[in-house]
Amino acid sequence: MAEKVFKTGKEGSVSVQATTLNVTGWSGTDEVAELESTHSGSGGFYTTEAGPRKFSGTVNANWQEDQNPHADPPNVVAGQIVAIKLFVGPTADNIFYDFVEARIISVGPTSEVGGIVKYSFNFVNHGTFTIPTS
Repeated sequence: MAEKVFKTGKEGSVSVQATTLNVTGWSGTDEVAELESTHSGSGGFYTTEAGPRKFSGTVNANWQEDQNPHADPPNVVAGQIVAIKLFVGPTADNIFYDFVEARIISVGPTSEVGGIVKYSFNFVNHGTFTIPTS
């Protein structure tokens, strides 16, 4: 039996405006809007249609002096539309979620006395996107 190969988060990365961010993690949700289509001919059963597709995600990172997230690039500023790639494993594997346009929804820094400054940002697709299929 062949050994299973798993991807690890330690090799994953994020690219925003072609700038690689050294992240501590990322997550996302690919979903469609549920449009109720129940009618008198559905036999008393609830039915739905798929509405618009949406991918929303969160990226977490440590604030680095040489990589200000608000600089342009990468231009991680609430309201901005940017290109984002979420890499699954090493970038050399070329497996990623690709957002030609994504809107930055929110950006939040965190500073604690006993830790380093961190930040996170949330985004949503702005138009089409592709998911890894291999």
